[in-house]
Amino acid sequence: LYCTEGVVSGSLCLTNCATGIGIDVEAPQLITGIDVGQFQVIFDPSDPWHPKVHSTTTVQLTLPDNFKQLDMNFFGAGANLTIWAQGLPVATLGVADYRNVTGSSASSSVVLPLSPEAGDHLSPSSVTGYAGFEAFFAGATVTSGDVPFSLIGWADTEALVTQAGIDGSANLCLRYVPVNVTTSLTGLGGLTQITTQEPLVVGGSPSTGIELAVPLSITSPSNNVLLVSNTDAIFDLQYLGSKVGTITLANLTINPGANDYNGTAYIYPDATDSAAVSATRKLLSAFTGGNTTDVTITNGRPSDMAPLAAAFGAVTLTQSLPPNTVPLIVNSSFHLVLSANPTTVNLTARNPFGSDVKITHLSSALWYKGVNISYIEQDISGFTIPAYGVATSPVMTLNIVSLIVAIPFVSVILTSPSYNSVINVTSSMTIDFGGYSTVIDYNQLNAPVHAVFP
Repeated sequence: LYCTEGVVSGSLCLTNCATGIGIDVEAPQLITGIDVGQFQVIFDPSDPWHPKVHSTTTVQLTLPDNFKQLDMNFFGAGANLTIWAQGLPVATLGVADYRNVTGSSASSSVVLPLSPEAGDHLSPSSVTGYAGFEAFFAGATVTSGDVPFSLIGWADTEALVTQAGIDGSANLCLRYVPVNVTTSLTGLGGLTQITTQEPLVVGGSPSTGIELAVPLSITSPSNNVLLVSNTDAIFDLQYLGSKVGTITLANLTINPGANDYNGTAYIYPDATDSAAVSATRKLLSAFTGGNTTDVTITNGRPSDMAPLAAAFGAVTLTQSLPPNTVPLIVNSSFHLVLSANPTTVNLTARNPFGSDVKITHLSSALWYKGVNISYIEQDISGFTIPAYGVATSPVMTLNIVSLIVAIPFVSVILTSPSYNSVINVTSSMTIDFGGYSTVIDYNQLNAPVHAVFP
């Protein structure tokens, strides 16, 4: 007798492995559970819709009474399974070849290894197509807690069988064993467990804006989902509801626990969008001035991996950016000629960024004890401050509001041992990073000032 090809409902094929002779037999649900363990999905740019899988999958068995007197040691298995989620088939799990397994009737389990090397992979279901495939990964990405799904299909296994009190052994093959079990993975929780260190300005250009290195860490709450995307994840950066740039996580890989990344952000608003330009100015001003800002990371997309478009697109995060903490103004040298107005000033400034910066225009008000005593309104050329360095500006015009309001400040500075004092500064300045120009507002309390008498 020979088994029917394919799955016969409610039966399996019981054969002699050596001869292939066997019969369809009525059987209970032998496979009662599947634990996929740590389930790694590895996408391949050359074949994006068939990602490889790596897993040490444990198949739980419930053997019928007439099998229980047998000592069965399983040594081979294969499977043909479909993943069902929310009542729809979303993917097939292609176990490429029959392979070695471990397990026994004593343990009531079989360990089935899946690996890229064996060619094991996922494919979109012919029923729901690419959309169902994308939706499954999107659900696993944004869900916190269990992501349930069913495995439906059939499996084969081979066992070396012995029986107590009987000499010898035989190879027993179970073919077309029905599989219909529910299992689960733990979702990635929307990648919301994110922490960011202080961004570092590293460059700029007219075509990409200001470039920042953004060290960050994402902690995955999943203990069993590993994603190797082999693609860049690109997200919009929004501030005050407007897009101010993008952030890219190169070659995104997500493992259980903490994942450290060196993100690359580009601050580059649409110059025709006044709200975006205004939001960018406020963001850069807050960052430079030492104020923490909350930005939204949203509208994710893969650089070149279509199956992950829905997964990345479903992620929206709000993240606090730690600010710069280094004051910009080191000193101001006032060239005071009594009764002269205007006079002149040199500004010594520090660059807290990892890229040269030019200050090309300064609009500044100088305050002493709450009174505006002078101001600067000037285009500047030749004022470049090297990365993390200090430089002194060319001579600029210092306009005294009136000699009367300046008298308290002048009196204090004249009586100080080294003609030193402090002032408060409110300003806006046009700055240039690598040819990309933008405007920021900057205020500094107790900025040092020194008087020089020509």
